Amino acid sequence: MRIAIVTQDQTINTATGGSVIREEKLLKKYLLKTEKYANVEYNIEWSSYTSGPPITNKMLANQIDIGMMSDFPATINMTTFQKKGNGVKTLYIATLDYSPTGAGNAVLVPKENYYQTLADLKGKDISIPFGFATHRMLLNALCSQATRRNIYRG
Repeated sequence: MRIAIVTQDQTINTATGGSVIREEKLLKKYLLKTEKYANVEYNIEWSSYTSGPPITNKMLANQIDIGMMSDFPATINMTTFQKKGNGVKTLYIATLDYSPTGAGNAVLVPKENYYQTLADLKGKDISIPFGFATHRMLLNALCSQATRRNIYRG
């Protein structure tokens, strides 16, 4: 039985969803091996992407069985499947992140920089990975609730 799993190993928030489970062989250890699964040979295929959208695309194409991604990409995944799942269904099991509000992320500036607070960043260019928990955290920190609603709607 083939089980195709795609993870986001490069993102610290989701590393435990992929690399730890894979390297410690936890999936093989806990897969069912009794009763009707006694003679099943599992062929586990692992791959990793740096962001959630390619994982969602592979799921839409029905090419993977398990997709592990951070909280915000997982939410986008769920809404994508509601709108254009083409008969493919997903089931949300858990969030591989510190917090649904983006806690556990950080905004870093060069040491020589004079920025001390988020307010100092007003009007500045900020680079973050779109759709990651960091994106959500920064929107929560910088925008009013009404502005966030408009941003999330597209």
